[in-house]
Amino acid sequence: MATAEICAYKAAFLAESSRQSVILLGPAKVLAYIALLKADAEGWRRAVKAMDRAASCSGQTAWVARVALDTVRGTILAELQQQNRIAGWLKDGDFSSRPLFPAMRNNALYAHVVYLLNQGEITRFVGTLEAIPEEVIKKTAFSEFLFLLFMALGYSLLDKRGQTAVFLEHAAATALPDGFVLSLAVCSIQTLQGLTEDLIRKKYPHPS
Repeated sequence: MATAEICAYKAAFLAESSRQSVILLGPAKVLAYIALLKADAEGWRRAVKAMDRAASCSGQTAWVARVALDTVRGTILAELQQQNRIAGWLKDGDFSSRPLFPAMRNNALYAHVVYLLNQGEITRFVGTLEAIPEEVIKKTAFSEFLFLLFMALGYSLLDKRGQTAVFLEHAAATALPDGFVLSLAVCSIQTLQGLTEDLIRKKYPHPS
């Protein structure tokens, strides 16, 4: 974690020195997550202030900075389940009225679906996930894993055990070789009704 924090501070300094406000939002987001993990209230405040400076920078096109700031904040606030503080356009999934770069669009989509999950809008959550283009889902191993895990969560909350098991099996096949074990374990404890434990016991037994 210390190495990641050093690199984030370095990137933030270089971005701010060059008045590259949108780039500054990236390391500010990383520093915000690190502060949360460390329970560092002062570090969290510094990260949020860096986001605010990025959005107010006069050298950057205003809409780019504002949309990027809403998106970065939205991903963090969604995970913190602070739904009331997420920008309205992210809650509504109103992406068409805001030109978004691909990375920004993916983050915005993540904030939107997590918002739906936290709000208990499960059928809309699943329907939105099913509408995501395959090229977006399979862009990286992690994005594919996250999609499969979200689908498993959605169907589990809809009490559809068969579909949950199918998506969970695919998620595990993606997660375990690529080391995404913690995310899989956390979700299994919370909402997957013991299916993860059953799957690992049957398909990934501990070597004797």
